[in-house]
Amino acid sequence: MDDLIVDDMKKESKLFGLLTILGYILSFSTPLLYIIDKDNNTIRDITLSVIVYFSIATIALYGWLYAKRYRIEISTKSVKIRTLFKKKEIAFCDCLNYTCKRYNKSIFYQFTLYTTEKKIVISTRYNDAFETILNQNQINLK
Repeated sequence: MDDLIVDDMKKESKLFGLLTILGYILSFSTPLLYIIDKDNNTIRDITLSVIVYFSIATIALYGWLYAKRYRIEISTKSVKIRTLFKKKEIAFCDCLNYTCKRYNKSIFYQFTLYTTEKKIVISTRYNDAFETILNQNQINLK
């Protein structure tokens, strides 16, 4: 099976990786603030700061891992999607129609492929090439 389009989000995962590292460094170094300056900081303030930094870092870790693992391979007959938790393969013969919209202000386009029982969301930066492949397989815009 020859892949026409191979797309991933490895470039976009760098921001989440930096945010993860920064958040964990801040959450582990914040208790030092209490040791250094006990007069201006209370235990409650330090604990609240650690919880906030740790939560931000954990959410950024999820975003980093998801963006690092996301990969789609589009061929003339099917689409293979690999995410953090699943691998899917969708044949174009199962698709009825699709919608396309730009994802906020990013370079990605979100295609929603509708099959008989479910819908599949695909994010790619190759809008024109993917629409050409969909039109070649007689899948119409909804």
